[in-house]
Amino acid sequence: MVHVTADPLMVRPPFPANPAFGRSMELAAYLMEIDPVTICLEGQFQLAEKVGDGRRPVLIPIEEVIRKLEFVTQAAKSLNVGLSVFACTEARAAVALNSDTDPRDRKFLSSSKALEGLHAYCGGLDAVICRALAFARYADVVCFKSSNADLAEANHFASEIKGAFPGKGLAFGHAPRPDDPGWNEVEHRALEINLRSLAYDHYFVTQFGRTVFPRTPVAGSWVLIDDVAPVKISAQEVLGGEVFAPRLSTRDNRLSSGRLLRKHLQQALERRQP
Repeated sequence: MVHVTADPLMVRPPFPANPAFGRSMELAAYLMEIDPVTICLEGQFQLAEKVGDGRRPVLIPIEEVIRKLEFVTQAAKSLNVGLSVFACTEARAAVALNSDTDPRDRKFLSSSKALEGLHAYCGGLDAVICRALAFARYADVVCFKSSNADLAEANHFASEIKGAFPGKGLAFGHAPRPDDPGWNEVEHRALEINLRSLAYDHYFVTQFGRTVFPRTPVAGSWVLIDDVAPVKISAQEVLGGEVFAPRLSTRDNRLSSGRLLRKHLQQALERRQP
């Protein structure tokens, strides 16, 4: 039985145990509640949860991301599921913050307010490093996500993180802009090789709402959590009018809304109840 206390808004009734189906799927149902970027279960299939809208990101406070990371770790431990946690920041390109409750965020805020009550945020490499250092205690891997494949910035980020957390895993996420020239497989591979020479362990690409690791990052189950506020989007927009398919693999990484995924997971578990 799972009891989570990371945040009162995140607490849900205990999920029914089902050894026949495996606790990894039960864990996935919990993780859907915190808007992960993507989840991989037992290295077999991947669930894509978060959908971007192509605009500059709006961040959530550091303290809220940490509560998510603590929730993930506690849920995995309670279900006795081995889980690698990737914590990703998009502070490099961020332009707004949806709350100024965390003092650590305030030095990157301007005095002006953005639309819809958002706080204007001065994103950049310093903001990335500040957030990554805060997340590092609660994650196995910290990720620097940027639209610029800038090796000098990547090297500075790696030096700062490794200086404070020598054994911490590092990942770089390339998120090219829609109008950027297209990259081929050779270019992605060359960037990945350069990043590994800078002590990065993993490389992934986010484009058109999909996050893809060219190489499986770790064996077993893993989850990628970011610091971006959820985008409100309908199931029709997410699925493009298609009927939701229950089988999701790393090859068929079809985007789906959290609501439909939760419904499918619950139905799958119920069918396997003795």
